[in-house]
Order: sequence, then structure tokens, then C-alpha cells
Amino acid sequence: MFISSAAKIRPSAKDESPFSLNIDDTTIKCNGSNTSHSFSQVYQEDCQPYYVYRDTIAPLLEDFMSGYNICILLFGETGSGKSHAFAGSHVGDSVGIFQIIIDDLFQEIAAAETNHLRSSRLQEVVNGNNKDSTNDRSSDMTNEQQQLQLPTNGAPQRQTLSRQRTPPRIQSGSQIKNGLIKISMQFCELYNEKIHDLLQPESTTDKALEIHENEQKGIYIRGITNVPINDGAQGITLFEEAWARRLHIETEFGPSDVRSSAILTITQTTKGDGNSMPHKSKLMLVELPGAEKLAADPNQLQTREGSNLNKSLIQFALIAKSLSDGHRISSYNKSKLTHLLSDAMGGNCQTLLLVTLKPYETPYLPTILRACNKICKIINYPISNDLYAQGLLRQYRGHLMYLKNKMQSIEQTLSKETAKVKELQSIIDENKHDQNPEHAKMNDTARIEEMKNHIEKLDQENLQLHDQVEKLTGKLDRMQSRYNEVMRAKSVLSTQLTKKDEEKNKVVIVYGS
Repeated sequence: MFISSAAKIRPSAKDESPFSLNIDDTTIKCNGSNTSHSFSQVYQEDCQPYYVYRDTIAPLLEDFMSGYNICILLFGETGSGKSHAFAGSHVGDSVGIFQIIIDDLFQEIAAAETNHLRSSRLQEVVNGNNKDSTNDRSSDMTNEQQQLQLPTNGAPQRQTLSRQRTPPRIQSGSQIKNGLIKISMQFCELYNEKIHDLLQPESTTDKALEIHENEQKGIYIRGITNVPINDGAQGITLFEEAWARRLHIETEFGPSDVRSSAILTITQTTKGDGNSMPHKSKLMLVELPGAEKLAADPNQLQTREGSNLNKSLIQFALIAKSLSDGHRISSYNKSKLTHLLSDAMGGNCQTLLLVTLKPYETPYLPTILRACNKICKIINYPISNDLYAQGLLRQYRGHLMYLKNKMQSIEQTLSKETAKVKELQSIIDENKHDQNPEHAKMNDTARIEEMKNHIEKLDQENLQLHDQVEKLTGKLDRMQSRYNEVMRAKSVLSTQLTKKDEEKNKVVIVYGS
């Protein structure tokens, strides 16, 4: 599955250039050049965030509820409206994508748990021992449905954000009732290769956090705050408090906002029941640094502004280029941003690239469109993270970490042996340099021969170590192929089980009615 893309053009501000973007249906082109990119959707200046959510994000939210990992990358140059798309505005009724997502998420949860309750009641009716007891239970169920305001002829009737025809004013009141689904939230900011926890008070946000990896959790931030969320209103309140803690400082290279990333993660854990498997999934909403820095030469940029300040964006672009060129093994851990986005870029995730644009063509537009072309060539492999998939992923991560540690050990051994060879070679060269023709005949031939034999032995050991690395790499490739085969087989089985569950539900509903 390729990464998809959509574009949102922000409204014009006063004293700005007039609208001048060259748009042909869903393709945006640069005037005077051949650079272009075709988006799945292009939203004009007057389009409200709700409509962006309805068309591009609401389907992803349904997949998130079904156990798939989701990532939304907000990408664009500084001043194009990334932060406004993320968080909205505190002035007026303008809301951001997060507020709409969290509100609709809890409406979906309430509907799912209500539907689960109704299905349980119908199952009790089907499993009744006699007609009289069945009628009594049906009567009791009808009374309970009236109390719970449940419909008797279909799915629960609710007014979701995706079905409303006008942009909503956020009113988050849906709560988790029976604990079937649990939601938690993390929120951090990455600036100058330092991770700050935004859900902690300002006095503690200066403490930088580190990224770790194990077979149980995969890649995670150690020590970050993970807050359980019970309803949409609580989530929005926490988000607004955390957003206010973001860094806003002026540096000699400009505002910190230009080079910082905001990474919000919502985690869903579902217990499961007789009709569904337990699963765990995450939804990431990421605001990337200002894309205009991609137009500069990376080496000059690092020389001028330091090695860490723009490291996240530079490595993000390099990973996108590597994956778009077909290289499946990339060095994600060269920056903390790409390390955290390893699933979103070429891994187990459905990813949407939401590009924010100014209403007029800027000098950075060609760079942004070229980056979009590369990012949208990345292939992801999303799977439903049910109980069996999680177990397989843990085993897979364990093997990868074992191979990775072994390769690191081999590389360290190679480095040490290479240093020894260089040291011995330098001793030989010095001896040759110090000896004149008269003393050359009296040279300690035995010592030189011993050194040469030692060098040959080290060369043989190096060749053996290289062979081991190649064997480990081959084993890793075979594991990857086997993993892909298992995932494809799992997908086919999941489809078959889904069809059987649908047929079973139809029989239950017909019998119950």
C-alpha cells in the first residue's frame, strides 16, 4: 500500500500575493517547470477542516478502530498552516484535525460498545432453553433497549461527524462505558534532537527523553507520560494544555517552531470477546518541520546551523528517497524523528501525507512537490494488530534484535582487527624506512615473516567474519519473505472469518427478530 497524499490551501492573508497556484483537478504544477504532484484531494482556501477530515481521515479512523496503525504527516513550508490544521485556532469556532478526530473517536467507541451490548442481548435470546423463556428475555431486552435508547431494527442510530452536513462545533461528551475499549494519549515535541514530554508541567519538560527498543514494545520513548482518556472533552483539554507548552524561542537561526516536530500518539487497546480478537493499534498525528529547509544543500546547512538543528528533516528526506528507490533496509535511527516514524515509512502502518500550501506559488513549491513524489512512492505493509499478529511481531522483533546485536559485535571485531593490521603495517614501514642498504642485509627476517603471517591470519579471519555477515543478511531476507507470506495468509484468513461472522450475525439478527 502506497502512502497517500492530500493538499490543503490556506486562506489568503492581508497584503499577500494573489492566488496563483496552477491546479488541474487534483494535480498541482509549478509555473515554468515540469514539477508537479497528483494528490488524492485538493482542498481550496474556503474549505473547513471538517471536510478534510470527512473525506481523507474518517476512513482511516475506522481502520484504526479495527486494529490498524495510522499516521497522518502534516508537511509544508513555514507559514502554510500546518499548526492551524493540527490544533485549530483559539479565536472563534475554528477547530483542528485533532479535536475532530478525538470527538469522532469517542462517538465511534460509544456506538461500538452499544452495538456490542445489543448483540449480547440478542445472543441470550437465541440461546434460550424454551419459547416462554425466550419471550420473557425478549420482553426484558425490549425494556432495556428503551432505557438505553437502542433501536430494534438495525445498527445504533447516532450522529457522527462524518455524517453531518455542516462543520460541527466540538462538543465532546461521549464516554467509555464498560471498558471494552481503552484509549490513551502521548504528546511530545522534538527539537534539536531532544524529545520533550508536553503532557508534563513546564517545570519538567526540560528533561530530554530517549528512544529505546525491545521485542515487547518495539520502538518507544522511555519515561514518556501515557495518559488514559475517558472522553473527548478530557482529551481536548489535555491537548490544549500540552500545545501551550511547546517551545517558542527566538534563535540566531530563526524561531524554534520552524525546526521542531510535534508527535501526538493515540493508543487503542481492545479486550475482544467471543466475536472478535483482542487488538492494539496506534494513531499518530505528526507536524513535521518547515519543508523550505529541504531546498538548501544539506552539507552547507549543517555547516552553517549545526549538525542537529535540521537533522530530523534532512534524514526524513533521505529515508524517503531511499525507500522510494526500492531500498527496503534504511538507517532509521540516524535521527530521532525517522526512528519514531519507522512504522509510518515503509512499515506496519497506513500513512496519509497532508500537505499545507500557501495560496500563491513560492520558491519552495518545486522542492515540496518533489518531496511529495518521493514520499508517495513508499510502500507500507499495514496489518490488523490482533493477538496473533502481536505475538508474531514480538517474535520477529526478537530475531531482528538478535541479528542486529550479532552484526554490531562482528563489526566491532572487524574494526579492532583492522586497527591491529594498520598498526603492524606501520611498524613494518617504519623499519623499512629506518634501515639503510648496509643494514638491510642484517634485518630481522624472522620478525618480519612473523608479522606477515599474522597479517595473513587476520585477513583470513576478516574474510570469515564477512561471510558470517552475508549469511546473517541472507537469513534476515528469508525471515522477511516468510513474514510477508504469513501476513498475506493471515489477510486471506481474516477475510474468510469476516464473511463467516457476517453470515453468523445475519442468522442471529433474523432469529432474534
